[in-house]
Amino acid sequence: MTNGRSFQKFLKDHFLSIVPCSRDNPVLVLYDGHRPYVNMPLIDWAEQQFIVLYLMPPQAVSAQHTEDSAFQPLKAAYQQQCDQFLIDNIGRIVTRYDVCDLVGKAYQQVMTQEVIVPTFRNMGVVPYDPTVVSYAYEDDDGEVVDRADEQESDEVKYVFVDVHVKSEQTEGEEVALKTEPL
Repeated sequence: MTNGRSFQKFLKDHFLSIVPCSRDNPVLVLYDGHRPYVNMPLIDWAEQQFIVLYLMPPQAVSAQHTEDSAFQPLKAAYQQQCDQFLIDNIGRIVTRYDVCDLVGKAYQQVMTQEVIVPTFRNMGVVPYDPTVVSYAYEDDDGEVVDRADEQESDEVKYVFVDVHVKSEQTEGEEVALKTEPL
């Protein structure tokens, strides 16, 4: 998915057809924070469909967490499917036209609750564990800085905005944001 429209198309044409969403049963969708492609019209649409969109921090969706838990078994199963395809179809090669079918079979084979639940655990999603996420980043000099090591002040506050409240703000008005101490 490269933009909000294709993400919404996926949610509308595929996701909603297989996942029941309702006022009594809203569904949480976690998505990769490396490429935020969600905009307010998409958030509004998702809310009407009882879909809660949650942007995963880029550090939580790191290759380390997902590679070890979910994608290693998927890669192995895909390789088995390719091997079996070549055995069953002597003289043929795996082409781009075969990949979707082979990945689909591998996905059905290994993406089970036993694989997915540990992946969410390793990512700190369920149960929620904020210590799993690395807040390290490279500064302008290329040095790795870990934000967890930075001194915290008692004056540090976080700002939150309720995105469900629409403002009738006129030009020149200031918007007051709620702040809460950490």
